[in-house]
Amino acid sequence: MFIKTPRDCGALIRSVRRDKGMSQTELARALRTSQGWISEVEAGKPTAEIGMVLKALAILGVSIDAQPTYRPQDSEIKKPSPEDDDTPPYTI
Repeated sequence: MFIKTPRDCGALIRSVRRDKGMSQTELARALRTSQGWISEVEAGKPTAEIGMVLKALAILGVSIDAQPTYRPQDSEIKKPSPEDDDTPPYTI
């Protein structure tokens, strides 16, 4: 299955959950979240926390295989140089 949108991901979670005979409440309990959150994710909530979504998929036994749809030519990839880094150094 290709997942291109949050709605696609939600549909996958719903489908697998139902195939396993699991309720939204049972999945929510396993995730330590609310049934409402599961409902929102299954409806395609675009702002769902990715860590929780990945954990839900893992609980359901779903693995993810990400494949880039675009690969730039090596000549298009700009290698970072120290001059490009405007991040201040971190001190402890």
